[in-house]
Amino acid sequence: ARQGNPEAYKFSKPHIPGFDYSFSGLKTSFLYALRKLVAENENYVEEHKEDLAASFEATVVAVLMDKLYKASKALGIKRGQPYFQIKKLIERHNIAVLSGNLRLYGDMSSRVMATLASLVPDIEIYSIDEAFADLSGFDQEMLSEIGANIVNTIMRDTGIPVSLGIAPTKTLAKVAARFAKKHKGYHGVCIIDNEDKRLKALDLTAINDVWGIGRKLSKKFIDANIVSALQFASLSKSEAANYVNVTGLATWQELNGIQSSTIEIDEPDRKQLCVSRSFASSISK
Repeated sequence: ARQGNPEAYKFSKPHIPGFDYSFSGLKTSFLYALRKLVAENENYVEEHKEDLAASFEATVVAVLMDKLYKASKALGIKRGQPYFQIKKLIERHNIAVLSGNLRLYGDMSSRVMATLASLVPDIEIYSIDEAFADLSGFDQEMLSEIGANIVNTIMRDTGIPVSLGIAPTKTLAKVAARFAKKHKGYHGVCIIDNEDKRLKALDLTAINDVWGIGRKLSKKFIDANIVSALQFASLSKSEAANYVNVTGLATWQELNGIQSSTIEIDEPDRKQLCVSRSFASSISK
């Protein structure tokens, strides 16, 4: 599951009222799907076992998280609420409290970032599991090979699968990284290096999946029948300004392939950027 795509398959989730849960329906759905796939290709399971496992795991986690959310809401526990504020509530209802292994997560992140830095001299760590890197000093005709080497080396040295998006701007690199992660055919690396690829990628990207477009702004766009990144990018600057602020205009600009100093984390003279996304699946001891 760790090396698979959790979005490769969609399995039916059991709908049991209240806080109880059962995975018998999910298992039946999974088996029926396998039977159909194996009937068409007897080697299907062996060829796609990583994605099958990751998608099954993601469905189980989604069910558990939904039940956990409902139970927390019923007790009046808010997301991110400090422990000391609900300590008595936890004790009264005998709620199990588990601590996340942040030390392990941080250690794995450091290993991935160190490996990336050894391959690309100029990187900007954006978060614990994501970084931007400047590829302008590399042979632009060799970006596919360079990207594959980065992905394969990180996997070999750390055991962590990563996805890489390469594009002229950070926002487009984020779009490319999403395709690299979602579609197995990219083998972990997606490159947007011409206008046709840019237009196709944006057309296939929902507006709510664009970096910097939050939930409220997404709803505003959808209400205006702007549902894809391409529709947003195709607006004139003055039209875009009717929906977004200065930061949103920077996103619009970057979707059109023009770097923006508003989004730039460090120096604005990047030519090619990539996004390295690690921890595609959960990490545990």
